[in-house]
Amino acid sequence: MALTDKRSSLHLLCLLEESQQVGTGMGRCIQQLQLSVPGDRWHPNYYMFALPTSSGHRSRRFDLWRRITGQMPNVTLLSIRQLNLSGLLQDFSELPDFATVQDAISSTLKLPNLKAIHFSDIKVGSAKQILHFVGAFPHVDTLRLCVFNNEGQPGAINLAPIQDFLARHQRDSIQIQELLVHGGDCLGFQAPEMFSVFGVPPFRLKLKRLSWTMISRTARPTNWEVNRPQIERIFYDSQSTLEDLQLAVDVDDGVFPTTPDE
Repeated sequence: MALTDKRSSLHLLCLLEESQQVGTGMGRCIQQLQLSVPGDRWHPNYYMFALPTSSGHRSRRFDLWRRITGQMPNVTLLSIRQLNLSGLLQDFSELPDFATVQDAISSTLKLPNLKAIHFSDIKVGSAKQILHFVGAFPHVDTLRLCVFNNEGQPGAINLAPIQDFLARHQRDSIQIQELLVHGGDCLGFQAPEMFSVFGVPPFRLKLKRLSWTMISRTARPTNWEVNRPQIERIFYDSQSTLEDLQLAVDVDDGVFPTTPDE
C-alpha cells in the first residue's frame, strides 16, 4: 500500500473507514506501507503531500496520516521512498505537546507492530536523522538504506531523547538483526559516526544478516576503502549471531531497488 499524495490518501482513508463500518476490517490485512512522492523522480523540495508547511497545514496533514495508520495495526514494513527526511523531521519537531520527536512520530504513524524500515533515495541533512526516525519504533529489527542524498556534515548524535522515549515505552533497546546497505559509499564521512551508534545504547547490533552493496559508476572506480572500517567493525561485533553475509557491487543504472532482494 502506497501513500503518495493528499488525494490518494483521502481516498484510502474513505475505503478504510467504510470497511471498518461494515465489519470487514480491510486495514488489518495491510502489512506493508510505502510513503513516497507521486511519479518516479525525487524532488528536493518535496514534503508530505506537497503542502505548505504552515502549522495549520501541518496539523491537518499529520491528522490524516494518524487516521490512516490507526487502522493498519498489522503493518510490519514501512518504506520511505524519495522523501525529504530532513523536512519531515523538522515538521515533527515543531508539533506541540510532545516530549521528543520520537513521541511525535509514533503518535502520527501508529504502527505498533513495525519490524522493518526501508529508506530509499531520500534527502537527509545528516545520517543521524535516520537514527532519530528509527528510534520512534521500538520493535524495529531490520534496516535497509538505499542510495540517499546526504547533504550535511558529521555531528554529535544525541541519543538521550531516544533513550527517554524507549524507557517510557518499557523498552531498553532497539536490536538490529538485519542491516542491508545499498550504495554504502553515499554515506561518505557520515558512515563512521552513524554505524558506531549501533553499538551504543539504546541501539544494539544482534545481526543475523548483513548485506552491503557498493555502486560502480561510470568513470569512477568502486572504492571499498570508503566503508571498509565500518563493515569490518560491524562484522566483528556480530560474529556470534551472524548467519548471512553478502558483499556485492552493483552497476549505477539509475534504478533504485525497492526490496532487499532486488
